[in-house]
Amino acid sequence: MDLSEISPLNEIIHHRKLAKIIWRILSSEKIKYFYSVLTISILGLILLQVRMYINYHAVALVFLFVISLLPLLNFRPGPIFLAAIIGAFFWQYFFLPPTPNFGIEKTEDLMMYIMYFVIAAVSGLLITRIRKQQLTINQKEKKTTALYNLTRDLSAAKSLDDVTECSIKQLKETFHPDVLFIYAERENHLSKSKHAKSTISIDDAEWDIAHLAFLSSQRAGRFTDNFPTISKVTYLPLFTKERKLGVVGLIFPGNELLDKEINSLVDTFISQIGVAVEREYLKEQAKQNLLIADSEKLYKTLFD
Repeated sequence: MDLSEISPLNEIIHHRKLAKIIWRILSSEKIKYFYSVLTISILGLILLQVRMYINYHAVALVFLFVISLLPLLNFRPGPIFLAAIIGAFFWQYFFLPPTPNFGIEKTEDLMMYIMYFVIAAVSGLLITRIRKQQLTINQKEKKTTALYNLTRDLSAAKSLDDVTECSIKQLKETFHPDVLFIYAERENHLSKSKHAKSTISIDDAEWDIAHLAFLSSQRAGRFTDNFPTISKVTYLPLFTKERKLGVVGLIFPGNELLDKEINSLVDTFISQIGVAVEREYLKEQAKQNLLIADSEKLYKTLFD
């Protein structure tokens, strides 16, 4: 590859990183405070242009309506409460007679001002709570569906290759990582060869880290307590109470730290895969025992 090909590639990578940084800033929680202030300010300026045609009571309802929509855009209680405060003072100063003034002359206007502020804040908080519960339910539903699909495919597998293939498929569909499978060659010794369906290639140094995860039955590599800065792969041991079966290596998109919920689901996936792999080992061992028994029977028959 010449320099003319490398330069555009580096430029594309640079733009992607820049876009990723900008997206993080725009989707952060702190920027939502700015968005809430900006939304109410723009709404107030628009209403100022048409205040000759609408009653100030209708203006309060418009502010209340917009604040009630903020939770649907994933605004949390903090930005919603700030929007309610700014909207209340905006309405009081520019729309509540006499204007512009922070004073309130009529008792009914004072009551409406207090009710507006309370309703805006409470409705925003309640909608946020409902939204959070809905997201939690959706996450649980996705988790249940993913585990069901994994269990269904593993139960239908008829060989170790089938188990590995469907495991890689379900891991990719659920978490979108590159996947590596290395199985035990014999007791307490990891094979030097990866499974043919693996999408990750490793060198001897990475294999040593994978072997450590295999022997210790603990995570090793990226985002773990064992060699987190040296390895680019997160190695998860495949094991049951009876035996050590191998190691699964994962490289997640962006190579970023996963949240607690996703990590828990990954562990559940690995546990289910371990049970399926052990089942295939036991089936293979049973076949070998049967073959040995038949061989001994044939030997005895011939000897007799």
